[in-house]
Amino acid sequence: MLLLMSTMTGCSYQAWYEGVRETRRQECYKLSPGEVQDCLKQVDHASYEQYRREREEMQQPEGDALAP
Repeated sequence: MLLLMSTMTGCSYQAWYEGVRETRRQECYKLSPGEVQDCLKQVDHASYEQYRREREEMQQPEGDALAP
């Protein structure tokens, strides 16, 4: 049961992340033509998995970052 809940929560976080990215992409298209590509690069710089890994690394206590 706990595993199922964890999986469902992970999916909802991923859906939220992708929804935010899509909203930001749409905002990029409202910019001037010269700014659109830079904006899209910023929005698309990290997949959900990259974002999740970076977030987990930042949440680790400093001592744990050095552990093998």
